[in-house]
Amino acid sequence: MRRSPEHSGFTLVEVLVAVIILALVAFGVHGFVSRILVSLRVSSEQDAERARVRGFFSLVEAQLAQLPAQGPRWFAGQPHVFGGRSADSMEWDAVSGPGVLTGAAPGVCRVSLELKLVGASSTEQEIGFRRKILGDNSVGRESWVPLLRPVSSLQIRYFDGPRNTKPERWTDTGSVPTLVYLSLQMRDGDPVEEVVLSVPAARVSGARAAGGGAQGRDGGGQDGGGR
Repeated sequence: MRRSPEHSGFTLVEVLVAVIILALVAFGVHGFVSRILVSLRVSSEQDAERARVRGFFSLVEAQLAQLPAQGPRWFAGQPHVFGGRSADSMEWDAVSGPGVLTGAAPGVCRVSLELKLVGASSTEQEIGFRRKILGDNSVGRESWVPLLRPVSSLQIRYFDGPRNTKPERWTDTGSVPTLVYLSLQMRDGDPVEEVVLSVPAARVSGARAAGGGAQGRDGGGQDGGGR
């Protein structure tokens, strides 16, 4: 049955159907856009977190570059476990400046890289530098510099070049390792971030030792020829 010209237009049912279709399309577009926005936000947060981890690794690498190649020095590392997760620590001596992140520290500071609970009632951990002026037993002279949080675990391993071993602890406090392996996990279930850092002082010390040995052997040969 055809509509008469004076009754042309949409019926109420047609209008309702059109509204429902538009609502479904709008709902689908909204869900799609929402998922895109969430993905972009998560990706941005992950990129920012990776940048913070890379910055932390670069900072530790800069501290290792400050270690002296000769003379009095201290370097040690110990494995620890907290809550079933690795919570290793590494410590060294540094003078005021980049090594202790301050230019006003008097004398030599013992700097320790370690994990610490954010608060007494918190289970969240952060990684940072603990600084203590050597020979100063004054209360409050120890300071804490937070670097990265949250951190679930921190594992530190070392490469002993002369012995060709990879110990989990470093006890020869008068020497430094050739390489330092850092592995950290921000949260349970997150991928483990790893980096291998070189220690310039170890290369310089090894080259000097090798040069001294070669000179000793050459000198011995010359002496023998003279006799």
